[in-house]
Amino acid sequence: MTAILDRLSWHTGPRIIANETLEEARARNVRDVIREDIGTGDWTARLVQPGPVFARGRVREAAVLCGRAWFDACMLALDPTVRIAWLYDEAPTCRPTRRSAS
Repeated sequence: MTAILDRLSWHTGPRIIANETLEEARARNVRDVIREDIGTGDWTARLVQPGPVFARGRVREAAVLCGRAWFDACMLALDPTVRIAWLYDEAPTCRPTRRSAS
């Protein structure tokens, strides 16, 4: 867990966000979210045996897929070797009971 936090450069002083690019905003969002969720440690993750993990996203009702770049950035911040195979492009309507990613 410490390695993940070390890779992310936390900004602890006052934030000046004026005129930031989309990429800068996304990087800041990812740092903030991971810091909020993990903080000094992810206690739930410590219960899981280390090793490869496989996950699937599933759509339960008609939805518009958005935020893939943020999802990808969060996953890559946690594990730079992660592979994500999206089955839908950003913004189309996803049908219920279909996988969206694996």
